[in-house]
Amino acid sequence: MRRTILSVGVTVALIVGVAGGYFLRWGTEPTKTVTRTVTRTVAPMGLASEEVQAILEDRVAALNSADAKALAAFYAPNAILEEWDLGPPPNITKGSENIAKRLAQFASKGFAINNEGLALGAEPWAVQAARWGVGGSGMSGFLVYQFNRDLKIVHQWVF
Repeated sequence: MRRTILSVGVTVALIVGVAGGYFLRWGTEPTKTVTRTVTRTVAPMGLASEEVQAILEDRVAALNSADAKALAAFYAPNAILEEWDLGPPPNITKGSENIAKRLAQFASKGFAINNEGLALGAEPWAVQAARWGVGGSGMSGFLVYQFNRDLKIVHQWVF
């Protein structure tokens, strides 16, 4: 009888110990860390990142070749283009397809654009000095860009 009580006592103690340990640990598991690698470069102070510089150069190449499909790829679907270069009120174009058609139409008539130097900025913003007109000269000003997280242009101003 003594052995039975001892066996039952040890078994109960073992069950209580295991269950107690489980419930004490429950809810206190260490937080799992999720790591995500960001592959953006850090530009020197004041300059837009290398990715943004490349996007702006590629956008100019697409514009100068009147490639509407390639141009549309640089803009978010709900993008806005505000052209203030001829004074107020601005000409406003909405939507990546409409913006691409408008810019490609200019290029098909001999209009070209040339970026002047490197773009300035800090994401999500960039400012690019540029010259534009027939043959890429005639007017000069600034192109201001706002990008989304996917580095698509969501808003562009021409001054």
